[in-house]
Amino acid sequence: MPGSAETPTDTAARRTATATVWIAIFTVMLAVVNVITLYEVIEGGADTHALAVAAGKQADAATALAHQAKAQTGEIHDLAVAAEKQAQQAKRSSQIAARTLGVLEMQQRAWVALAASPVLQPTGNGVIWSLRNYGGSTAFHITAKGELVADPSDISATQDRMCREIEGSQIWELLFSRITGRPRAAFAVGAPIHYVVGCIRYRDQFSASRWTKFCYEPDARDRNAFIACPGNNYTDADKQNPN
Repeated sequence: MPGSAETPTDTAARRTATATVWIAIFTVMLAVVNVITLYEVIEGGADTHALAVAAGKQADAATALAHQAKAQTGEIHDLAVAAEKQAQQAKRSSQIAARTLGVLEMQQRAWVALAASPVLQPTGNGVIWSLRNYGGSTAFHITAKGELVADPSDISATQDRMCREIEGSQIWELLFSRITGRPRAAFAVGAPIHYVVGCIRYRDQFSASRWTKFCYEPDARDRNAFIACPGNNYTDADKQNPN
């Protein structure tokens, strides 16, 4: 009734109703929060799946690149091996060509030397000799000099000196293949003839520097004849430097 005091029973009922309302409100709010959380979990799971798919695709691409790189490495290795084989073959061909050219040069070059052993002058104080081209091509700018030497230890030094002295001088312009040139002479007045030594310089179609060093000594069986010395007979094919 109006104006009457609230009984304990009414108070308890009112408080129970209020609590029920708040519980209902809290339950609704909790449900909303759960729905939002579930949505985020679902969306997060979708993103995680997309990331996993993308990572898998990247891994597949990396694997494909690795296989491609390996294949390219194998091709490069094969190319390198082929190039090495080609280089070795080219080197062998070059060596064969060089040997062939060397043999051809030895066969076709000029070879100028004494035509025969020196001949003793009737006076006994000198010798005469002639040059001959034994080679397969013409010799140019030929020059030669000979001397009589008594001491065998002076032979080599005398040859070197003569090679230096005659460099640049000239006897004949040409000496054709298989042709003997005019005679030359060497004299030693008042001295016995022990050794006839000399140097010949010339050029040919292959080289501008050809030379021959010669040495002859009296024949023990015939003092008027000469034979080649055991040593000191060289050509440019034997030594690199004439002096």
